[in-house]
Amino acid sequence: MISSMVTVPSLLLLSLMDLIYCTPTTICPDINASNRPNYCKKACTRDEQCKKNKKRCLCDGPCGLSCVNPSITCHPLVDLPNGFIRTPGDFLFDSNAEYGCNEGYVLVGPSQRRCQANREWSGTKPECRLLKKCGAPPEIPYAQHDGNSYSGQYELETEVHYNCVPGYHRYNNKGITIAKCLLNREKAAQWFGPDLRCRARSCPDLGNIMNGMRKGELYYYPHAVEIECLPGYQLIGSSTLHCLSSGQWSAQLPHCKQSVFKLAYVMNKTIRQFLGTFSLLASECKRPSDPLHGKVLGSSLTYQSRVTYSCKTGYRLVGQVQRICLAEGVWAGNEPTCEEIRCPPLPQLHNGYIEGDDTHFGAIIVFRCLEGMNHIGAPYAKCEDDARWSHPMPICLSGCRIPEIKDGHVVNHMPSQLALHGERLRVECAPKHEIAEVEATIICRNGTWSHIPTCIPVRCRSWPPRLPNAKVVFTKSSHGAFARYECNEGYRPSGVHNIVKCLYGKWSSEGEPFSCLPVLCEHPLKTFGVLEGGQIMLEGQMGAYDYAQYISEVEEGRSISFQCKKGFVLLGSPKTHPMVEGQIAWMRIRRSVECELIVDDYRRKIVVTKGNDNPTEIMVICSEGFHFENAQADGIIICKNGRWTPDVPKCIPDNCRIPVRNHVFFLDIRSERILQSGDLIQHGGGARMVCLRGYELQGNDKFECNQGMFIQQIGHCRPKNCKLEASESNKYSSNKTELHHNEEIDMMCETNVVRLKCRFGEIHPNLGCTSDDSLSASCRRPNDDQPFIAYRTTNISGRSVRLDMSVQQATFPKNTIIQYICVNNETKNKANAIECRNGEWFTRLLPCIKASAAPFVTQSDGMCSMPNLASSYKILNIKNSHFSTKSRFASGTTLKLGCAVGFLIEEDRTMEMRCRRGKWIIAGMLHCYSDVQSCEYRMNERSHLIAFSAKHRQQITFNQRFADGTELIFSCQEYGMHQFMGNAVIRCRGGTWVPKIPKCIALDPLNENDSAPPINLELGRNLHTITPQGHLMVNISTTLRLQCLFPRRKGQPRWEVSTTYRKYPQSWVEIDLPGKPGIDAYELIVTAARPEDGGFFHCILPTGHRNTVKIIVNDQKCVSFTNSTNLQIFYTSSHLFIGTVAQFSCESGFYVDGPRSSICLNSGKWSHTLPKCRALQCPPLVIVDSEMKVVVTTFRAGGIARFSCSLTHFLDGNRTLKCLPHGEWSGIVPQCKSVKCRIPKVPRNGAIVGEVKDKYNVREVVVFECRRGYMLTGTDYTVCQTNGNWTFIDVKCIPICRFPGKPEQGDSTSPAKAYYLVGEKVVYYCTSTEYRLNSENVLECISSGKWSQKVPKCVSVEKSDIINKQKI
Repeated sequence: MISSMVTVPSLLLLSLMDLIYCTPTTICPDINASNRPNYCKKACTRDEQCKKNKKRCLCDGPCGLSCVNPSITCHPLVDLPNGFIRTPGDFLFDSNAEYGCNEGYVLVGPSQRRCQANREWSGTKPECRLLKKCGAPPEIPYAQHDGNSYSGQYELETEVHYNCVPGYHRYNNKGITIAKCLLNREKAAQWFGPDLRCRARSCPDLGNIMNGMRKGELYYYPHAVEIECLPGYQLIGSSTLHCLSSGQWSAQLPHCKQSVFKLAYVMNKTIRQFLGTFSLLASECKRPSDPLHGKVLGSSLTYQSRVTYSCKTGYRLVGQVQRICLAEGVWAGNEPTCEEIRCPPLPQLHNGYIEGDDTHFGAIIVFRCLEGMNHIGAPYAKCEDDARWSHPMPICLSGCRIPEIKDGHVVNHMPSQLALHGERLRVECAPKHEIAEVEATIICRNGTWSHIPTCIPVRCRSWPPRLPNAKVVFTKSSHGAFARYECNEGYRPSGVHNIVKCLYGKWSSEGEPFSCLPVLCEHPLKTFGVLEGGQIMLEGQMGAYDYAQYISEVEEGRSISFQCKKGFVLLGSPKTHPMVEGQIAWMRIRRSVECELIVDDYRRKIVVTKGNDNPTEIMVICSEGFHFENAQADGIIICKNGRWTPDVPKCIPDNCRIPVRNHVFFLDIRSERILQSGDLIQHGGGARMVCLRGYELQGNDKFECNQGMFIQQIGHCRPKNCKLEASESNKYSSNKTELHHNEEIDMMCETNVVRLKCRFGEIHPNLGCTSDDSLSASCRRPNDDQPFIAYRTTNISGRSVRLDMSVQQATFPKNTIIQYICVNNETKNKANAIECRNGEWFTRLLPCIKASAAPFVTQSDGMCSMPNLASSYKILNIKNSHFSTKSRFASGTTLKLGCAVGFLIEEDRTMEMRCRRGKWIIAGMLHCYSDVQSCEYRMNERSHLIAFSAKHRQQITFNQRFADGTELIFSCQEYGMHQFMGNAVIRCRGGTWVPKIPKCIALDPLNENDSAPPINLELGRNLHTITPQGHLMVNISTTLRLQCLFPRRKGQPRWEVSTTYRKYPQSWVEIDLPGKPGIDAYELIVTAARPEDGGFFHCILPTGHRNTVKIIVNDQKCVSFTNSTNLQIFYTSSHLFIGTVAQFSCESGFYVDGPRSSICLNSGKWSHTLPKCRALQCPPLVIVDSEMKVVVTTFRAGGIARFSCSLTHFLDGNRTLKCLPHGEWSGIVPQCKSVKCRIPKVPRNGAIVGEVKDKYNVREVVVFECRRGYMLTGTDYTVCQTNGNWTFIDVKCIPICRFPGKPEQGDSTSPAKAYYLVGEKVVYYCTSTEYRLNSENVLECISSGKWSQKVPKCVSVEKSDIINKQKI
C-alpha cells in the first residue's frame, strides 16, 4: 500500500533532484590532477563515477568537480571578536558564511568562507583590526585647514591646523586651532579638536545720510549697503558700498547734492508747466476706504505718510497691514480685506462623540467618550483667532479583559475582569514554576495586552553534581533536559546509569549511583611468562624492584623493565609499558631500522635534530616563498622501522594576498571573479585593479603572483582632479588649470564671487558667471538650525496671494520672507524674520510665530524629540552618532547614556532614558565630571612602555584620563632587550604625573655605543609571564636560557646571580635576531627551575656596564570560571597560569553585560568577575524625517516597527521592520517622500537657476534666468503644488543689448542705460571740433541681441583729410 503511493509526483521529485545534482555546473573550474589539494574528494565528471548512492558529482571550489555527499555539514563557526558572522542555519555543503566588523574596525582576511566537501570551511579565519586612521578632518564654518591627504585618510598623531577664511577672524581670539588624530575610548581613530569659531569682520558704522536714505543694516563681510537720495537730490559717489574682507568699505561714503536738472528745465519749459510739475510733486493721496468688517487709521494723507488697517473681532486681515503714500499721489500696494475666522470641521471621534458643531471664532465644542472608555486628551476645544482649535482631538481607548494563564494567575484580579487602558498588572506563577519572559508586568494598551506571560517548570540553576574522575556533558538546563557523565581516560563506568535529568529545578537520576573506577593491568607473567635467565622489575617512585607474584594488578601507566642474570644477554627492549584501556598487552620496543636519506633542494631545507650521522628525527623547513601543502604539518618527522613518520611534507609555492587598497575592487585575470583586499591569488595567477567612480589609477593595474610576492608593484586609486574651463566669462582667483580633490578656488564674476570646490573629479557648484541679475537676485538657504517657514506674496490676476514654500530647498527667489518659529520662551516682539533682496538676506521686524501656528510643523504624535544632553554625556546604543537635534524616537525607545570622552566616572555605570508618551523618563543616575586635577596618559607606540593600572586591574591600551591619586605601574615591552629609565610607579597629583613618565631605551646587541648589554630570553613553550612590575615569572620545571648579547671579540662578560641555590652552566653561543643574524651571546641556562632559583641575574661587561633581569619561579594558577547561562569563556592558555586572559562572549541573541575579559593576577585571582549575558535588543530607530511617525511594539527579538507618513507624503520603503534575533532590524528605515513635480517648461532663451532635477518636491520653488543677451520679464519663478502641477508660468526672455561703450574724445547723446530693447538706438558725437567720427554715428539694437555695427571712433580732422586725399 505504501509503496504504491509513491507515484508520479514522487518520481517527478526524484527526477528533479537528479537534474539538480547530476548536471555539472558550467562555471566550475577545470582543475588538473597535479594541482588539486590533498583534502579534495575523488574527481569526477558525472554522477555514475561516484560509487556511493548518496554522493553526487558536484563542484567543490578549488577542487573542481568531485564526488560529494550534498547533505554533509561543517562545524559551527566561533564568534569573531569585534565583529559578526552571518551564517546559514544548517551549515550544509556549499553554504557561505559572511564576516563583518563593528564600527571602528576593518576586516583583515576573507569576507566569505564556504563549506567544503572535507567538512572544513575554506580559507583562514579573518580578524577585525582596530581602524587606526582618521577620515576627513571636521569642517568648521568659515574656516579652512592645511590637511592634504589625497586618500582622505590620516595616520595617528597627525595634526592639522585651522585658520579663518579671508573676511573672517577668530571670535574673541580664543579657541584651539589644532585638530589631532587620536584613539578614543573605543580604541577607534577619531579627531579631537578644534575649538574654533570664525566671525565675519565688521566695517565702520556709516551713520545717517544727509538728504538720502540707506538700504541695508548688516555692516559685516560680505554684505553691502545701498545709498539712495531723496527726490530732487543727486548721488555723488558709488551707490553701493561692499564690506571687504579687510574690514573696510569698498569706497568712500557718498553724499546727496541738490540736482541742477530743475534749473535747465525752467530754461526750456514755461513757468506754467513748472508750476504744474510742482503741484504734482506736492499732491496728496485720497483717503482710503474702510475694508468690509474693518477700518483704516492714519494721521495724514501727504507724501510719505502711512495708514494702518485692522479688522473687527471674528475677522482677520488678509494683505498688507500698512500702506504708504507715494509721490504719484497713490497708495502703495493693494487694499487688504477682512476674512471671517472659521476653524476647520473636526473628524469623527472614535469610541466617542462631539457636542456642538459651530466653527466660528470663539465657538466651544465638548468631547465625550463612551461608557467604559478611557478619555485621554483635552475635554474641550475653542476656535482661536488663527483659525485653529485650541486643543487637538482626544482619543478614547478601550480596556482589556484579564487573561487566563496556565500554571499562574494575575495578582489581585480574576479572569474576565476589565482593566483600564494603561493599567499595569503583575503575573505570578504556581509553585515550582517560573515566568519564561523577562518582564512579569503586563500593560493594557487600547484593548490589547503588551504581552501574555507563560509559566513553565523551574529550570536547574546549577550544574549537575560533580563526580570524581568524570566529566559531565549537557547542552540545556531547562526542565526535562538530560546530562551525561563520561569517565576520564584510565577509568571505566561502574554501570549503565550515567544519565541525570532536570526535574523542577533539581537534577535526579534513576538506578544505582554512578561512579568511575580505575582501570588495572594483570601480572606480566600471564602475558610474557617466566623470563629465563632474568627477572621482571616493577618501576616505582623509589626505583625498580622485583615484580612479586602477590601483586596481582597495577594501575594503568606503570612501567616494567627486564634484567638478565650474569652470563645472559637481553634481546629486545629493556623497558615496556601497558597499553590504554587496561588491556594486558605489554609492548616490546623493537630495534630501529635506518630510514632513507632526505636531501635539500630549492624548495626546502633539512635540519637534523636527532641522530647526527644516522638521523632519527629531522625538521623540514620550507624555503622562502614556499609553504607546507598540509597546513597542519609542523615539519618534524621521526624515523620508525625504516620509514619516516609522518610522510615527508611537501613544500609548494606561496600564494599572494591582495594588499589593502581603498576605493577599489579586483578582478581575477583567469575567471573574471570579483576579489577584494585580503583575498588570496594562487601562484602563477594574477588580478586586475579597477577604481571606483570618482577615482583614477596611479601606477600598475595588473599584477602577477610568483612564490608569495607580486612581480609588479600595485598602484593606488586616488580621487580624480578637476579641470577648470577657461573662457572670457569664467575668470579665477589664480592661474591654475586643474584642482586637486577637496581643493577650492574663487570664480570672479562681474556681480559676485563664487567659491568652487573639486569633489571626485567634478566641480561643485556647477555654475558659471552670468551677466543677468536673475542669479544674484536669489538667495541661498540660511545656515542655521532654528525652524522657520518660508513664503512670498505675489499678485495673481490682480489679487495679492501668499505662496508657501518648502523649507528644504537650497535656493529662494527674491522677495522671499523667512519667519522663524518661536523656541522655548523666546520674546516675540523682536526681529525674527529675514527677506531676500538682490541675492542677500535682510532683517525684517516681524515677530516669531508659535509652533502651533506654523503651517507645516508636525503635531505631537507620542514620539520624543532628541534630548538636550550635556556635553559630558554620550549615547552608547546608537552606532551612528551623526544625528541632529531634530531627530525623534518612537515611544518605548531606551537610550543608554555614558560619559563622553574627556569626562571621568567613579564607577563603571550607565544611565537609561526611556521615551513614554512624548516625554523622557530617566532611570538611574550618572555623574560625569571633568576633574581639573586629573591626569591624562597618552599612548606612544614608540616609547616601548607597558602601563598597568592597579586600581582598574588592567593594562592601559589607549589614551585615558585618571583621577587625582591614581597610580600607574610601568615596565618595558621586550623584557631584557630595553633598559628601563625612571620610576616604575608614578602617581597623579594635581593634574601632573609625579615623578615623570619613565622611558625604555633600546639596547644595542653589537654594543657600538658602549652601553648596557641586552638580555635575550628563550623559554620555548614553557609557562611564563611578565608581571606589571617588570619581573619574569615562570612555572616550576621551566628551562630558560638567558643570553647576554655582546660581541665576543670585545671581551668576556660575566654573570652574577643573587641566589646561592646552585650553579648554572654558562657558554658562548650564536643566535639569530630579526634582521640581525649571527649575534654573539654569552648564555646562562636554568634547567628545571625551582622556587629557590628565583632572584636577580646580572650580566656585567668588562667595561662595568650591566643589565639585570629578575626571575620569580611560581606555580600559582587561577581557578577556572564556573560557566554561566548563555556565556562562553575562552582562555589564552589552558593551564590558567598567571597572566592568562579569559575572554567572554555570549551565544547568538545575547550580549555581554560586564567586562569583556579578565586577567589572572599574581595572587591567583581573576582581575574581574564573571559578566552576564542579556538578551539582545534592536537599536533605537533614529527618525530624521519630520513627516514620519513610527510605532514599535517592542525592541526585543520579534518586535515590529510600523512606519507612517503625513497626508502630503507617501512611504518609500518597508512599512514594517522586524527585530531579528541577532539584535538588528530586518531593513533600513523608509523615507517619506512628497508628491513630485516634473521639470517645468523653460522659456525660450532661458534656463533654470541652480541644479536642474528630474523631479521637485511640493512647495519647492524653481527660479528662471535668461541667457546672455536676454532679459527676463514676468514672474521669474514657479512653485510645485500638492497636485503635482506648477503654478502659472508667465515669463519671457526678450533680447537686449548692453551699452556698447563710448569712443575716446566722444560721447553719446543720451545717458547710458543698463540695457536696450530691440529697435532702440544710441547716437554718438565727438566732443571736440578737432575730431570727427570715422563711420555711421547711429547704432541700433537688432533681434540677435547685438548692435548693428561697431562703435565709431573719433579721429583727428587732419588725419582724416590725409586719409581722404590718399583715397583720391
